[in-house]
Amino acid sequence: MDGYLKFSDGEVSLGGVTVPGILSSLSIGSEVIFDEPKEEGKPGTTKLPMGWEDSDFSLSLVLVSDKNGTCYDKLKKLVAVFKGTNDKKNPKVFTIANHHISAWGIDHAVFKRLQSSEDNKTDTIKTTLAFTEHNPPIQNQAQPPKAGAASGKAENKTPGTTAKEPELSLKINVGR
Repeated sequence: MDGYLKFSDGEVSLGGVTVPGILSSLSIGSEVIFDEPKEEGKPGTTKLPMGWEDSDFSLSLVLVSDKNGTCYDKLKKLVAVFKGTNDKKNPKVFTIANHHISAWGIDHAVFKRLQSSEDNKTDTIKTTLAFTEHNPPIQNQAQPPKAGAASGKAENKTPGTTAKEPELSLKINVGR
């Protein structure tokens, strides 16, 4: 993973970088997946519950102009975090460090959408940071050669499972 998502006294930290802005809300949701088979000779469809979609959550941040910079400077920093990539040039996957998000069973998430808006009355920008749950696929990899393999002995190659990536985090503290 590419770091942690954390809250700390109303601040949001992504991969060790404190995101500029004031946290105003956090919302989380998910939906049931339905299979809707069409039966011949019957009108309509039957909905069969099959599981759950990956959960989505969003953070609302307000960017204000102050001694640390304009709301536009802060938005530029937030966009850079959003467009940041891992060493494989893919969007980053964050490990969750927040009680509310963890209560949903979400361990990892991808920063999937960033939106911003402003009005003509204040010197602020309202942003929404949207994330989706990430459940990395398990990849089979051969285990490293065992001792004695160089001596010509037959080695037992049992595939193992691993999908380790660098750790990044998403930390969010609502000031409790």
